[in-house]
Amino acid sequence: MFIVVCNNTNVSNLVFRYIGGWDKELPDESTIPVPGQLALFSNVVDGRWLAREIDETAWSALYSTKSRPFDAPTTGKIAVKVINHYGDEVLKVYTL
Repeated sequence: MFIVVCNNTNVSNLVFRYIGGWDKELPDESTIPVPGQLALFSNVVDGRWLAREIDETAWSALYSTKSRPFDAPTTGKIAVKVINHYGDEVLKVYTL
């Protein structure tokens, strides 16, 4: 799994296309898949989109309102970021 955080959906779409690939429209209105620029993460191989299985366990762990446990960082600080459904963000750094 590879997660990239972007500041808005336009940038997110551009980063996704750069990393994973995109469909190029041809003059006859058909499309061809163009590989992403990071071969390890490209979703296009041999001119075809890869079929990917979705790991429901991994997805359900990410699609949650609860954080997973983690070891305390050596810095003694953690950052907590909350994004509401309007896209408003609040970031606070806590000392442990």
